[in-house]
Amino acid sequence: MNPTPKRLYGVHDHWSGHAWRLGSAAVYARLRALQQWLQSDESRRVHLDFDGVGLDRLAADEPELMAQLRSLVDSDRIEPVGGTYAQPYGLFHGGESAVRHLIYGVRSELRHLGRRSTVAWAGAMAPFPQLVQLLRRSGFTAACLVPGSDAQTPRIAAGLADAVQWRGLDSQGLPTLLPGDESDRRVEWLDLGQPAEGDGAAQMPGGATFAELLDGDLPSATVASDTFWHGVTLGKNGDRHPRFSRRCEAAVLYAESLSTLAATLGERYPSWELGEAWTELLSAQHHSNHDHEGESGAVGRHGFGHSLALSCDVVSRTMHTLACRVGRDGVVANPFGWPLEIAGYDEDTGEALVLGPIPPFGYIAAGNAVATRALPEVEILEDGSEISIVRGGFQVIIDAKRGVIQQVLSRSQPRGCLPPDQPLLQF
Repeated sequence: MNPTPKRLYGVHDHWSGHAWRLGSAAVYARLRALQQWLQSDESRRVHLDFDGVGLDRLAADEPELMAQLRSLVDSDRIEPVGGTYAQPYGLFHGGESAVRHLIYGVRSELRHLGRRSTVAWAGAMAPFPQLVQLLRRSGFTAACLVPGSDAQTPRIAAGLADAVQWRGLDSQGLPTLLPGDESDRRVEWLDLGQPAEGDGAAQMPGGATFAELLDGDLPSATVASDTFWHGVTLGKNGDRHPRFSRRCEAAVLYAESLSTLAATLGERYPSWELGEAWTELLSAQHHSNHDHEGESGAVGRHGFGHSLALSCDVVSRTMHTLACRVGRDGVVANPFGWPLEIAGYDEDTGEALVLGPIPPFGYIAAGNAVATRALPEVEILEDGSEISIVRGGFQVIIDAKRGVIQQVLSRSQPRGCLPPDQPLLQF
């Protein structure tokens, strides 16, 4: 006889996207339905994945409901999971954004719920190679990669789950539930709008904890970026959403670096502007904005635009301040922790030159930039089924038949940056 399955119940919702498409009141009504459903049976227990920006808005708009949810957290009826600020598809955004989502998300949970997530579990996740290390070092003790069932992600194996040690790049493990065929472990997402309907939810038992499903010795497993289909079509709309996201992340990081440099010279650090730039950027990265680019994605683009405007204003103001200090019309700044060379041109001959070096976290007057060498020309080499684009010590190898980037080599990565079985731009 098969053992009685251990069932883990999750609830996935978010203010981002849903509030813009349905209205904030609809989101809060779903949370209120969950609260009433839990209070109707003291044995019920769920794991709630809700975005940090939503917690901030809920606390401001519905403080009584927030207090009731916090009470349910205190009594262990609700266990917060996820821990991100706006539930992004992390694979498509920069590494610093992944870090900030956890920082801002955990901070919102502690502020409003009094408890932080220790389990990384979201309705839609897009794992990337560094995620295990990032989660472990951020205080997470477990993860769940069993997705929710919605228009983007079909139901997988009726919620059956395997328990494994998800191994990261450093070989350290994180206890994790993966879609599988175990008969005694089940993961089920409940519908917030109708929590007492479907899947026998009205008569369901109290619900297990992650510790109960992840006990014992667990086999090792690795998860590649394409292990799970997360419902987003790569390349749709010219990758407009992730491209805009990366542009905004680069801008705010540049603004932070310049502001830190200026602060060492006695200038005010623009903490409010940069904080707003990050929260707008993180909110815009929400997976609904990527999924629904024709709906809430339009609001997400405005969020990117607001973030970029704030960052660019800080950069422009700070560069002007630095230029005034050296008494010149322009300066060239280095936002990195190592010497930087930049590309320039000889005004007389038009020859491409390498200018610098600019000191780490430093700047020089634009007129003082010294040419160190000529910039190598770009070479295109064809060799049967491969096309190589070469400039100096940097080389990109393209598979001519499939159109994918087969390998990227540089002076610091002479053996290549890509695993042989994971080329770039393979859709």
